[in-house]
Amino acid sequence: MTTDDEAIVTIEAQLSELTDVDLELRERQGEVDKAVQAFITEAAPDIDSLTTRRESLIEGIIKLFQENRAVLTIDGKSVVFRSGTLQARTSPGKLIVKDEDKAIAFIKRMGKLRILTRIGKRSLDKKALKADLKFALRVPGVSLEKDEHLTITLPKTQTEIVRELHPLRRRLD
Repeated sequence: MTTDDEAIVTIEAQLSELTDVDLELRERQGEVDKAVQAFITEAAPDIDSLTTRRESLIEGIIKLFQENRAVLTIDGKSVVFRSGTLQARTSPGKLIVKDEDKAIAFIKRMGKLRILTRIGKRSLDKKALKADLKFALRVPGVSLEKDEHLTITLPKTQTEIVRELHPLRRRLD
């Protein structure tokens, strides 16, 4: 037998063995999938009730934090308990354009069309508007939206839960 024949025989044997291993692996994976599905079906009611209870506790903590924020915190942002930490964070803000045509007309009257619009397009440049926030405060059809999130940190489980408190919307028009 030549080396070419030996290579063909070896590859054929390995392909046959690979087929056998693949069939056995598929069979075992099918058994595992059935076992996992059975476990999920059995545990689902407990998991659902725990998830509902967890969300209820989170909502209660958020409500109490909002109602008693001034008493709980010195800076209005964070409070540390033995069981965890609550920290309120405000996003830097998102510029919302409700009426772009109205805003562009106002910017044109103010003589800042080239600075605050994109070249070649007559659309607002939000980055430029944010850079000149004092001016943006006067533009009709534009508002600044800041979201506030409460982060609940549980050191025992090393879990961080983040939920939106309420939007702080500042109307600019």
